[in-house]
Amino acid sequence: MFSTKDGKNYDGQWVDSHMHGDGRYEWTDGSTDRGGWVRAYEGQYVNDLREGHGVFQWRDGRKFEGQWKNGKQHGVGMFKTAEGEARPGEWRDGVRINFKDPKANEGKKSRNSANNVLALPVSPR
Repeated sequence: MFSTKDGKNYDGQWVDSHMHGDGRYEWTDGSTDRGGWVRAYEGQYVNDLREGHGVFQWRDGRKFEGQWKNGKQHGVGMFKTAEGEARPGEWRDGVRINFKDPKANEGKKSRNSANNVLALPVSPR
């Protein structure tokens, strides 16, 4: 396990001092609830970036599971709301392009939705 002074933790594979392969990265707030984590990503990494299949979770219960490229959601994925509503969709470069459920697209803009995961830096350096 690699931990930083500001409470970030990475437990996973490394290649040449880079997160590479399967791993779990947690951003913490120091509390003991849920081990103190606020956000967590578990999945594949390539050269310190989320790449391939992975799951990003928030403490409030929101979750994105799907494909990642260059550290951002890219391809098919499933977003679950804090209330547990599953919304399959497609993302490109971290931006939701659409939800596969036609009802989810009614009256909604496809860019910059509050449901998008922001591209977050993951390098512990």
